[in-house]
Amino acid sequence: MQKRRQKITEIVNREGRITFAHLKEAFPDVSEMTLRTDLKYLDETGAIIRVHGGAKSIDTVAGTDGFLAQRIVRNQEKKLQIAQKAVALVHGKGSTFIDSGSTTTLLSRYFPDEARQIYTCGVSCATELSTLVQPTVHLLGGQMNRYSLSVAGGRSLLELQNCHFDICFLGVTSFHPNLGFGCESESDCVLKQMALRQSEYKVALIDSSKFDLYSTHCICPASGVDAVVSDDQLSREQKEFFIRQGIAVY
Repeated sequence: MQKRRQKITEIVNREGRITFAHLKEAFPDVSEMTLRTDLKYLDETGAIIRVHGGAKSIDTVAGTDGFLAQRIVRNQEKKLQIAQKAVALVHGKGSTFIDSGSTTTLLSRYFPDEARQIYTCGVSCATELSTLVQPTVHLLGGQMNRYSLSVAGGRSLLELQNCHFDICFLGVTSFHPNLGFGCESESDCVLKQMALRQSEYKVALIDSSKFDLYSTHCICPASGVDAVVSDDQLSREQKEFFIRQGIAVY
């Protein structure tokens, strides 16, 4: 029992957050009741945080989604798939907003070297974009979040108010069909909402492991974006949920 609970804790900490369905796949020989008892125990002892539909790591408390250096190595293959798919949406677009996050950092690494205006609130994104020659890259001002290596706050919002973007790449922590796209930081949430309002075409980047989870702060419902870019493990039912609402899925 103790070894199983330790393994569950390791999985949750490695993934950042996990659905109960994924947990059952990891322990096919353990009953649902036993796994729920394990989650309850681990939550009560402070090892993890039990949430509706699964669990998340302690790193996600206190208004942060965890250290970027830890998140960027989680589900890296999925995030690379998403970044490479998202690059295809860039061509023909002019001014671009790139949100902060581990997936958007990888997107910035593969961003095409074309003449355009690029704005970002991600310090790590700006670092990746600095290798490009043709674009003009703008890093928003504001208070830096040392966990996510991003900036947010009043100054960032003021700068965004004076901008209009042809395309916005939104980084999210979770998606739940009933609650929409979410994140853990209130200041990041407000900035994301502002970026969406100032953008013509809105793209959410989300790996399949974040589906059916929810976060403290709701960025927008599913209908708040025009397209979703995910990895190849997004199920047919999950794809159809977005398609029924007129949202393109890549």
